[in-house]
Amino acid sequence: RDPFEGLEDAIALGFDTILTSGQQARAEQGAGLLAQLVEKAAGRIAILAGSGVNPGNLPVLAAAGVRQFHFSAKKPAESPMLFRREGVPMGLPVANEYLREYADAQLVAQAKAVLRAL
Repeated sequence: RDPFEGLEDAIALGFDTILTSGQQARAEQGAGLLAQLVEKAAGRIAILAGSGVNPGNLPVLAAAGVRQFHFSAKKPAESPMLFRREGVPMGLPVANEYLREYADAQLVAQAKAVLRAL
């Protein structure tokens, strides 16, 4: 409801980090609020930007004052499963069991290079 009240409550409760996208679907879109939270936090708590963080938007988030990033480096890949029975899901009906996501080493290397350049 009120991100600044929430910030103060988290600090008072002894938290050391807040994971947030700046109240937007993606952290890059919430960069303005992230900058305000970092300023208001004044080193009392870390603001960890998350949701949609990638090598391309790390500079935008860093320019907002963020120094911690939640980055999964997810990349989808087709499942190596050979036998497939269409229409008979073996897991959750909303999940595609023939697609998997993994952390992509190349994306991690790109993010590392961007962070080092900052």
